[in-house]
Amino acid sequence: MLIGKNGEAIKRIGIRAKKLISNFSKVKIYLKLTVFVKKSWKNDEFMVKTDFIY
Repeated sequence: MLIGKNGEAIKRIGIRAKKLISNFSKVKIYLKLTVFVKKSWKNDEFMVKTDFIY
């Protein structure tokens, strides 16, 4: 799962993205990540078997 246990994976992604964007733009930024959970995602074979991100 992208989120990871206790949100650790999504937190690492956010920290790295913030550093990369800040270094590129040369300004401090605020990055807000939002996670949406599709209802009944566990029953959707496509969502379970692929790395589909939208």
